[in-house]
Amino acid sequence: MINNIPKDWEVKMLGEVCESISAGGDKPNNITAIKTQENKIPIYANGISNDGLLGYTDTATIKKPAVTISARGTIGFVCVRYEPYFPVVRLISAIPNENILNLEFLRYTLEFFIPKGEGSSIPQLTIPTFKQIKIPLPPLEVQKAIVKKLENAFAHIDEAVRHLRAVQTNIPRLKSSLLHCAFSGKLTESQNQSNEVQTLKSVVGVEGEFEREEGATSPFKPLHPLIREGIPQGWEVKTLGEIGKVVSGGTPSTSNKDNFDGEIAWITPADLSGYKEKYISKGKRNLSEQGLKNSSARLLPPNSILFSSRAPIGYVAIASNSLCTNQGFKNLIPNNNVSSEYIYYFLLHSKRLAESVASGTTFKEISATNFSKLPIPLPPLATQNQIVQILESKFAHLEKLAQFVNESLENLQKLKSLLLNQAFKGELIC
Repeated sequence: MINNIPKDWEVKMLGEVCESISAGGDKPNNITAIKTQENKIPIYANGISNDGLLGYTDTATIKKPAVTISARGTIGFVCVRYEPYFPVVRLISAIPNENILNLEFLRYTLEFFIPKGEGSSIPQLTIPTFKQIKIPLPPLEVQKAIVKKLENAFAHIDEAVRHLRAVQTNIPRLKSSLLHCAFSGKLTESQNQSNEVQTLKSVVGVEGEFEREEGATSPFKPLHPLIREGIPQGWEVKTLGEIGKVVSGGTPSTSNKDNFDGEIAWITPADLSGYKEKYISKGKRNLSEQGLKNSSARLLPPNSILFSSRAPIGYVAIASNSLCTNQGFKNLIPNNNVSSEYIYYFLLHSKRLAESVASGTTFKEISATNFSKLPIPLPPLATQNQIVQILESKFAHLEKLAQFVNESLENLQKLKSLLLNQAFKGELIC
């Protein structure tokens, strides 16, 4: 592509068009805290904006405007530095010969011609290699015109990216807000205006009884006041142990391979890491009938709730078929009058609540007893199903929105690459 350029352009190596190209040095001994920055020289560790700011020192090794590029570990991230600074060993700094090479034009050529990458398998970018990199070089005025075009286009792209990132950040918050509304009765309140909201106080007495109204108490005795908001009339507060049977998982001896040569799906927390579906049917390993007998695991019926109770706490799924889990789960086999999907969404919403009853020194774990005592606001079954239906509809819209945002961000990045490609073929300006 570098040969496909206008006739009045040249091809030059970076070593020919830069006044100096240098590698960063070791961290200075007099490095100061980031907050004490008055009259100090910034120290940079990478080429990504100010994310690599380590602190400040008294001496600048780069005293002219330069382009920095990360050259070790994470390669290819470029940033323009206008003020004097001190780069450390992960950076290469290039000061252009301003008579033939525009600073911003150098930045864009480096962004385009040096691929970004991470990992130990990627070789370090060395000074000799860097100096030999070839770039297209139009006349200086053309460089400035190209930079102006790119900056204008990139400003619009970056603004669009900023808005998309804001939407991306807000999607999990919207989901959390929906779940919060669901289990306080607000999600169905607008559709059930006839329901009179009854306040459930969060004050727990010495014996752990919840006050509903004057002179009335519930036999539910939680560990501490976890339900803090009002719930609609007709709802109850139950414990997980009251609405189903809590069952722990187990693992047979791994030294006996016969324990793992069967067809019984055996789920571990790792199987749910990054898992986005509501239902799960299989894990990475299966148990045999003998393996199931050799462990403390129990075969769970379909629609059982799987909740990881340690390392980490909070993964949740519904069994779509009979399966079992290892001891990293506390599982719930719901009663017939409770929706598994309603419990699923409640536990999805209640990770912090669950973490608050975990204990342990080496790692935190929720015991079967404490898991059984977790409170859940419980409406009638018809309302449970209504809440599930609303959540699934709204979550589906949010997932489509998330997909649109991701695709839009990818397309904007491709647009930047396309514009750079056009710029260095001489097609961006007439």
